[in-house]
Amino acid sequence: MGLFNHPDDEAKAQAAAAELAEHPEPVTIDLGAQKAFEVQIVVTELLNEGLTLYLLDAGDLGEASQLYPADCKVLVKAEEAARAREVFVDAGFLEAGAS
Repeated sequence: MGLFNHPDDEAKAQAAAAELAEHPEPVTIDLGAQKAFEVQIVVTELLNEGLTLYLLDAGDLGEASQLYPADCKVLVKAEEAARAREVFVDAGFLEAGAS
């Protein structure tokens, strides 16, 4: 039914597909149960280095306090994942060879 179709719909869909192609899925680094504020310190250091990443923890869902351990994951660009893993290993949040 063409009632709700707009002439720009196909162009918008093509533009959205092109945008997604330019920005691939981020890599997820699972840090397990950590205190989010401690992980945030390392995340801030990596951001200051110019890496693009985002910290996800149970606090994002309103389930836990920042002071107690929560399941933490970091989203990072694929090309920057090796450097991020290296820093998290050095900080003791991740075991060498882990994802």
